[in-house]
Amino acid sequence: MKDPRLPPWFKLLTFFFACGTLVLLHGDGAKPDRLPRAQNLTVGARPILIPAGNVDIPTVLSLKLTNAWELTSTSQDFGGISAMYASGSSLTLISDKGSLIRLGKGDGRRWTGVAGPIPEGCGTNDNDRSRDSESLITDQRSGAIWIGFEHRNALCRMSAAGTSSLSPQSMRGWYRAGGPEAMVRLRHGAFLVFQEQSRRDDGLIELLHFEADPFTPDSVPVRMLYRAPSGYRPVDAAELPDGRLLVLNRRFALPFTFSAKLSIVTLPPPVPGALVEGPIMARIAGDGLGENYEALSIDDDGRDLVIWMASDDNFLSIQRTLLLRFIWPGAARLEAGAEPR
Repeated sequence: MKDPRLPPWFKLLTFFFACGTLVLLHGDGAKPDRLPRAQNLTVGARPILIPAGNVDIPTVLSLKLTNAWELTSTSQDFGGISAMYASGSSLTLISDKGSLIRLGKGDGRRWTGVAGPIPEGCGTNDNDRSRDSESLITDQRSGAIWIGFEHRNALCRMSAAGTSSLSPQSMRGWYRAGGPEAMVRLRHGAFLVFQEQSRRDDGLIELLHFEADPFTPDSVPVRMLYRAPSGYRPVDAAELPDGRLLVLNRRFALPFTFSAKLSIVTLPPPVPGALVEGPIMARIAGDGLGENYEALSIDDDGRDLVIWMASDDNFLSIQRTLLLRFIWPGAARLEAGAEPR
């Protein structure tokens, strides 16, 4: 009978994978430590086949994955997509190296836009970690943008009134590489900020509920809790028309595989310790589409919802920047409390 213990070479290989993973997930990537530059940008958008079995959606839902693209560019500043906002024919993206990118979707194979560094008013630009932008909120009416930064556990607001940075006291106990990974502005004006990695023994994720803009003087959030699917972490979120949240959860596993789950959660009243959780809407995994999805956005045409997801390639040649487009027919008309069909 063979020895059931793992051979030494396998243990050594696993060790090196683990070391590389720690570097990868702490945002150091392979890109040189340099400030992104302002530039015009051309992005190739290569349609890719949607492999059977890569997407698992409950049959009671009419949600469909309609398109998948691999995005590429010759620019060193394109990649590491960690959050986005989709509206009509345009995408606003941020990278975890401090780039703010605006793209028009073009003809589906060649998209153009502009890119530049996040303003210095958002805080220090000393190194890649100080520019590790992970979450994004945009206000189409005013043009204001809010960005969440890991490592510094800080928020930034850019508006017509100027650019300012904030390090909320409520986020100072979070892991330096553990949040604020996802951020949502609700229709009634409240802000939600998810940490990525929990310090709690039960693994529940802190979810901060700000009644208004966190930059409002004396703004103190309510600490709620989010239960992610087992083994997963929340990486982005967006509000549905009926007031529920669509949450993107990401899982990494050795030797080097990613999977994602979309969950729908109903928000309880914002009281300390309130638990936020919900059922799985879709699972994306497998060699064809499995990637490090970190960005989520919802757009609508008045009837159907268009759900966008993008992956963070960590500026590594072994990963890809994928963009997925889902259609949820009729979901733009969901009323509060309605079940998806």
